[in-house]
Amino acid sequence: IDDFNTWSESESVSPEDSHVGSFGASMSINNDNMLFVGAPTTNNKGAIYVLSIDNGVIAYNQILYHSSMASSDQLGQSVAASKDGKWLYASAPGAGTIRAYKLKETDTTTYNYMS
Repeated sequence: IDDFNTWSESESVSPEDSHVGSFGASMSINNDNMLFVGAPTTNNKGAIYVLSIDNGVIAYNQILYHSSMASSDQLGQSVAASKDGKWLYASAPGAGTIRAYKLKETDTTTYNYMS
């Protein structure tokens, strides 16, 4: 009989910079073991942390900001990753927008903002 009622923490993830706010407000994972963590109050504008998971070890790859974001835009309030891992979508409710990021063709861990 499998015991699905017992959970234990295998790893804890904290933001790697000191300007983070609301880290973990939203999360999404794709089929390529990439984890996307929203932090909508980081630097009063918001950010998305891109992490990779390899054999249970979590590593930071990138922090997504957008230079045109204004105070209180709250980028990362919600995040959603496509199953194929090529797209990441993030809400910025303070700006009334959804931002789209596309995985670079030459780099499987770096996302660029698509205007």
